[in-house]
Amino acid sequence: MMGLFIGARSGLPIEAVFVWMVVTYATTIIFEVIKLWLASRKTAKTAFLGSE
Repeated sequence: MMGLFIGARSGLPIEAVFVWMVVTYATTIIFEVIKLWLASRKTAKTAFLGSE
């Protein structure tokens, strides 16, 4: 730990606050990508790597 604490976040270390924010953002992005993939009705290979 770096020893930096954020008082507005219940005194948590800055690393913990950063991890919570990044995980929340990443989860949202992954959810949206999967939702778009399922709506496109393409195979995973075609949707993520493009057509051959």
